[in-house]
Amino acid sequence: MEEGNYEPSFVSRLIEQRGSLLSLEEEVKIKHAAAAVYQAGYDTTASTITSFFLAMALFPAAQHKAQEEIDRVVGARLPTPEDRVKLPYVNALINEVLRWNPVVQIGIMHAATEDDIYEGYLIPKGAPIVPNIWAIAHDPDVYSDPMSFRPERFLASDGHTPERDPHTLVFGFGRRICPGRPLADFNNFLTIARSLAVFQVQKATKDGKEIDPIVDYQEGIVGHLSPFEVSIQPRGAEHEALIRSIEIEDFISRGFSKSECADLADDVTINGIASALESLGHRVVHVPGIKTLVKHLSAEHHKQWDLVFNYSEGVFGSARESQVPALLEAYQIPFTFSDSATLATGIDKGKTKMLLEHYRIPTSPFVIVPRSGEVVDYAALEDQIPLRAEFKDQEILLEKFLDGREFTVAVLGSGDRARVLGVSEVTWYNPEGRKSDDLSVDFATSFSKAGRGVGHDMGHVHADPADPLVKEIAEIGFSAYQALGCKDGGRVDIRMDGAVPCVIEVNPIFGLRPDHSLFTWIAKNNGMEYQDIIAEIVDNALLRQKPVTEANGLKN
Repeated sequence: MEEGNYEPSFVSRLIEQRGSLLSLEEEVKIKHAAAAVYQAGYDTTASTITSFFLAMALFPAAQHKAQEEIDRVVGARLPTPEDRVKLPYVNALINEVLRWNPVVQIGIMHAATEDDIYEGYLIPKGAPIVPNIWAIAHDPDVYSDPMSFRPERFLASDGHTPERDPHTLVFGFGRRICPGRPLADFNNFLTIARSLAVFQVQKATKDGKEIDPIVDYQEGIVGHLSPFEVSIQPRGAEHEALIRSIEIEDFISRGFSKSECADLADDVTINGIASALESLGHRVVHVPGIKTLVKHLSAEHHKQWDLVFNYSEGVFGSARESQVPALLEAYQIPFTFSDSATLATGIDKGKTKMLLEHYRIPTSPFVIVPRSGEVVDYAALEDQIPLRAEFKDQEILLEKFLDGREFTVAVLGSGDRARVLGVSEVTWYNPEGRKSDDLSVDFATSFSKAGRGVGHDMGHVHADPADPLVKEIAEIGFSAYQALGCKDGGRVDIRMDGAVPCVIEVNPIFGLRPDHSLFTWIAKNNGMEYQDIIAEIVDNALLRQKPVTEANGLKN
């Protein structure tokens, strides 16, 4: 806040109201108030949302009706708070979730302020009173057919008066009523309405049979359900795209570029990897991002891990792909794929090309404009000055654009176990009439994907391994893979410069989406299923791990 770089929040508003007059005591109170909002809201909101997902799996008709209303009223975007007044059935569904499984099943203790008589019983002044919210919410005198899940009970219709709003029950009573109920109500609506808009919740399946979740509750003040399994999937391709766009918007709002966001793995890939690992008998713990990894390491959770399946692209810095492996190396935790040095090199296209030149592996002609902006006497660098003005802190790589045939080489394994899995030919179209003797510009710290601008104009076909050219391309791709020190798997992109195959990119971390990643496609065309890819990656990673004592040069 001192630097003026902050998002408006509960805490910032309280601090701004007091300004420089804020005392140490007031600062402590603000901290405690902020912690109380989170502590009180997290547990209870989680209970409501968990109950919602269970209810949707058990009562699909209610889910379908709510989705129809959202589709009709909201359309192809996500619901907003402004849409709420136009979504009566969604509001009724939220009310029914609150009634069906009240967040707090036994209310906070009250005391009688004076003597009272209730149905012939004396309630003396000062007597403790504990409201049984669960019993009221399931009282047939208050709610008709209370054990059924019927959002319609809260809708006005011909001859039907809406039943009691559960908001008058579940947040408590009197002066002890929950002060955070407006915030909870707001969060519940956004989370539930948006989940209904993009997700289909169903019973989980095993061996082709549905698993009926058991409705059971844990002991405690907050009504948490016991663990259960349901299936949560995007409703369709357009909904998956919407989810992805929201994720990207979140990263962009945090200062990431669109090209950096394009490299992030999607949920289909992550879920595909996790499902394959689980089907192989492994227990999977999701660790999304480097900050989460740091938290796990500080809590020493990693001591329970046998292997990390590293699929982190990273987001900050010119060596971002190497950050997670560097941490894992520091903690001596085994992981899949290449080490930090290889990943730092692989993401820097200029250094990769210099390494390829050193090993005499053909690559397209290139020049690197250094960060210093020194003038290099090449006629090809006529655009250097405006580029340097726009990208002051980055090396600029200028390379000859090759519009010849393009191939992708898929490699699996490490060291002596490494092998070419297959080769495919990628069909690219020359963008904007660019001539083959023109230069292509690549920024080593931002744009590392060749041909990113023509990504929609491509296809791929299986390359005949008996073709002498394909054999040569496979050998060059394998040599590039070995030169960079890639491990467990990788993808090498090669494009023809006349009759010469040139390496344009080496990908130590590559697309592993089960349905349409190029590596997956090549593997399938060469008789290898997705689960087998994941199994071999894990096996290779485990085989190349040495005991810590041996790696440190020590002996037991």
